[in-house]
Amino acid sequence: MMEQEKAMDVIESQEQEAHQSNYLRVFIGLVVLTITEVIISYLPFPNKTPQTIILVVGSFFKAALVVLFYMHLKYDSRWYAVILGVPVVFATLLSVTLVL
Repeated sequence: MMEQEKAMDVIESQEQEAHQSNYLRVFIGLVVLTITEVIISYLPFPNKTPQTIILVVGSFFKAALVVLFYMHLKYDSRWYAVILGVPVVFATLLSVTLVL
């Protein structure tokens, strides 16, 4: 029994390290996306429509990363993804449509 418990502890610690590594990668991705959005927001566009579309799409990807990894939707049932995903897609399309 002791060997099984030790093996389970090792497996749990490896899984925890993998999750922490994922969190760090997602955090770095969010930082890169945020810096990119700030730079894009300061660029002089003759027409604000492309700039706004780029920023909305970037925000969509950032929200998706947060929901998938920090809110653990990636590891939950796919029904939760459908319940959340459909309204988010419609909201994104609506916001892009209102900009145009």
